[in-house]
This record gives sequence, C-alpha cells and structure tokens, in this order.
Amino acid sequence: MMEQTFEVQPCGVKYICDTCGEGELLPNGKNDWSAEQKPFEHECTECGQKKMFSEKYPLVRYKNVDE
Repeated sequence: MMEQTFEVQPCGVKYICDTCGEGELLPNGKNDWSAEQKPFEHECTECGQKKMFSEKYPLVRYKNVDE
C-alpha cells in the first residue's frame, strides 16, 4: 500500500440545544472520566440544559473536497 493525498476543507461544528433550540452547548469543565463513552458535560448558553458528549463542542471536522 502507498499513501495518497487528497484535498480537505475544515468545517466548524457547534451543537445547538435540543431543548430551547437557541443556545449553544459548550463545555462547562465538569468531566466524568468514569463514563466510558461520554465524559464531557456541556451546558446551554441560553436555558442551562446539560448534556454529555464524547467530544468537546465546538469542534472542527474535515470534509473531502471531491465529495
């Protein structure tokens, strides 16, 4: 096998609150390292709703430019 390069485009991803539909869920620094898959607690900037994620939002993902 050999490596091949391809062009990618970075995309910012934020999580909008499922409860109020307006606020953004951001990490609040309360991590649960005993949780196997979702250790990062996030809190809504508008309504205060809390939710656990396996990643910290906002984050950057990459899209293949050719797709």
